[in-house]
Amino acid sequence: MTALLQAYPNPQALVFGRFPKETKMTEEILLAILDKHPTLKTSPVLYDLDFAHTQPLFTIRIGEHVELDAEAFTIRFS
Repeated sequence: MTALLQAYPNPQALVFGRFPKETKMTEEILLAILDKHPTLKTSPVLYDLDFAHTQPLFTIRIGEHVELDAEAFTIRFS
C-alpha cells in the first residue's frame, strides 16, 4: 500500500477485488492496513469485489480514470 501511495499520493478511490483465500485476508486486517495511511481516511474504498482473479475476468489498471457509482453499482471508464 505504501508503494502505491508513493506513486499515487492522493487517490480519489481504491478498488480491491476479492482476496485469494490463501492470503487469509479479513475485513479487520484490511481496515488495519488502510488505517495506517491517513490519506485514505477521505478516499472511498471498495473491496471484496468480483473482478480481476474471477471469471469473467475484468481488470482496472492502477491509475486508471474511472467513475464509480455506488448507488447504481456501475464503473464507467473515461
